Amino acid sequence: MILPFPHDRKVKNLLQDLLAKKISFEPGKDLQTPAVAAILRRDDGTVHAAITADLALVATVGTALAMSPARVAQEQVKTGKLSELSREATAEVFNVMSSLYNASGAPHVKLAEVSFHPADVMEALQPCLDATGRKALYEVTVGDYPVGHLNLLLVEVGASHRAGEIQSGPAVNRTGFDAWR
Repeated sequence: MILPFPHDRKVKNLLQDLLAKKISFEPGKDLQTPAVAAILRRDDGTVHAAITADLALVATVGTALAMSPARVAQEQVKTGKLSELSREATAEVFNVMSSLYNASGAPHVKLAEVSFHPADVMEALQPCLDATGRKALYEVTVGDYPVGHLNLLLVEVGASHRAGEIQSGPAVNRTGFDAWR
């Protein structure tokens, strides 16, 4: 079975539509210590994918979605403290983004958990990192807002990946971009 992985253009278009702002996407970096991790599960509880972002992207998404000025996001990045609004907005954007992993004939995927606590983020994300099959690494620029990073991960196909049973395997890093940029 082929599991859908979000196309770069669909991710960009979704964010652009939600934030109602022009967005620039460039190849990004692999986040070693993300500020947030979202775990996506299939209906049977199997871990399917993860979405991670750094503090700058969370601040940018939250303030841009609320139509607040870029200086509000810049202040959150400077202090290292995210507003509740930025956290809630990012969780909702990740919830909508989970739809990009769904396709006819493939298992249904939905957002299962979101963690904004740095110590918990890596713990929650570790099973997905150990079993990643595909990755998309983005650097996201939204106008004058802080430049942030977004990682999309798909758990390796064929591995046992129910919660607590994820096996590691070779990772394929997908950072190539199409000519649409």
